[in-house]
Amino acid sequence: MISPMNRLTKTLFLALLGLTATLNQAQAKAPDWYQIEVVIFAQQASSQGVTEIWRDTFNRDYSSSPLILGKTSSAIQVIEGAELDIEEGAFVLLPDSQRELMSAAQRIKNSADLRLLSHLAWRQPVLERDQAQAILIQTGEKFNDEFELEGTLTISRSRYLHARTDLFFSRFEQMQSAQALDWTVFSEDDLNFGQREWNPSFNDAEETNSQFVRAITANLKQSRRMRSSELHYIDHPLFGLLVQITPYKLPDPAMDLKAIPLQSLPAKRPLPDSAISPNL
Repeated sequence: MISPMNRLTKTLFLALLGLTATLNQAQAKAPDWYQIEVVIFAQQASSQGVTEIWRDTFNRDYSSSPLILGKTSSAIQVIEGAELDIEEGAFVLLPDSQRELMSAAQRIKNSADLRLLSHLAWRQPVLERDQAQAILIQTGEKFNDEFELEGTLTISRSRYLHARTDLFFSRFEQMQSAQALDWTVFSEDDLNFGQREWNPSFNDAEETNSQFVRAITANLKQSRRMRSSELHYIDHPLFGLLVQITPYKLPDPAMDLKAIPLQSLPAKRPLPDSAISPNL
């Protein structure tokens, strides 16, 4: 026969095991946070006098509902999707003082062969591939509301960290008017491959604003395995990216204690005589 004391001890032990398992499970589900930093640039020398012809078609498919990074949590937007429950501090653009690739970005800016397009840095929880959140990238020069570089970047983690790029870099050509356009340069094959994408709004021969079409579009679509805290170079003959993914530890809310002003503390008062032991 089990004594009441042993029964109580067993019950407390089982409860403790259950609590420990619950805490471990909660900790296992919590995703790790990382600071993501990306420097995007165009290859000046390669884009001029390039011999290879890229026949990719610009396809703005945002079925993944990518996020637009914001300067504050309230400024984050989701493209073509429902609102997401985004953790505080995630996907917020970081100031220069918290970036680690400032010198690399400056070297690219000073280079005659490269042209800096964008330098982005933010923090986020990194999830499995099927749950990872894509980030919308729109940067470079604008031609009739079209960006020179546009697409998505997705950071995920399984056994290793991975960066998935689906980016389109385009070179634009200015068109003067519908009559001035030499249609003989548009072969049927070129149109099928989307080598030049015609703007439907450009039908008026007297259009006052300059119109542009995509003369060349190159798509960089790949998944690259990453090592944390290492600088990775993802290159293409027309453009490239520097990517660094660094572990980030969320601040402990318990350590975020505000100082209590002395004026708010109660004043010291002497103890009443009844509270003093007669043995003292």
